[in-house]
Amino acid sequence: MKKLLYLFLAITVACSSGDDDGVNDQYNIRYVITYSGDNQNPDEDWGRITYTNSTGNDNEFDISESLWEYEMQVQVETNASFTLYLRAQDWNNFTTTIAQVYLNNQLVAESIGEDGNGAIVYYDIN
Repeated sequence: MKKLLYLFLAITVACSSGDDDGVNDQYNIRYVITYSGDNQNPDEDWGRITYTNSTGNDNEFDISESLWEYEMQVQVETNASFTLYLRAQDWNNFTTTIAQVYLNNQLVAESIGEDGNGAIVYYDIN
């Protein structure tokens, strides 16, 4: 009877150790914005960038550079969803805007806006 009790306990522990509740998956996210072409006002801002930060909130700021990169770590609960949002507004009529999202160093989403059109990217993790 004692051996049967040990067998039952061993099976119970083995089955409960595979439970995924509360486990988080970690991702490396990199945003890249590139503005190229004829900037009509090189001393002024090129446009505005809005992106989802690691807590799921939006950050927004004006930019006066032709290249912007931002890298962050995101933890997403297993079987949960996390939406990445990257938007680059373009305030010049002759500029090409490229918005890219990398997940664990692989390009997963890209948008290209030409002739002053901005670029918008949405990407869902999980």
